[in-house]
Amino acid sequence: MDRLDPPIRARSYYVFAAGESLAPYLRAEALVVGKSPFPVGTVARLRDCLQTGASEGVTVRLAWNPKFLREGFAIEDTLAPDRFVYGVEGPSADADVVQLADAIGHDDRIGRRFLNAGVGFGGGCLPKDIRAFMNHAMAEVSARTVRMQAPEQ
Repeated sequence: MDRLDPPIRARSYYVFAAGESLAPYLRAEALVVGKSPFPVGTVARLRDCLQTGASEGVTVRLAWNPKFLREGFAIEDTLAPDRFVYGVEGPSADADVVQLADAIGHDDRIGRRFLNAGVGFGGGCLPKDIRAFMNHAMAEVSARTVRMQAPEQ
């Protein structure tokens, strides 16, 4: 895994270095909790990094708490959040996305207004998010490109 990503990609070196440092200390069924936004796929790569570095027989699980910081209240929201939202890997629940959005919309930091289905990012992080999204899309296209041969005549 390339820890020093090209400039257009999110720099994930320290995240994976922390995972490699932590992994040998994990015991039994370990739950590692993270809190930060990352490009799609980073958390799965981190889980693999932790699992690979952990002792044999250790099962590593990750729970992720994305940060919800209101503009102008970032320090307050970080130090005194009014709730925690964790994402964990699990089976599909076939949930109704509208009901889920209604429930999440009760969080004053998020609100219901911006939870309609769509791209799902914005605000002050929009330029960074777009670069990360473009990079991820290009990596997926590159990884899945199938070269087709011209039909014989």
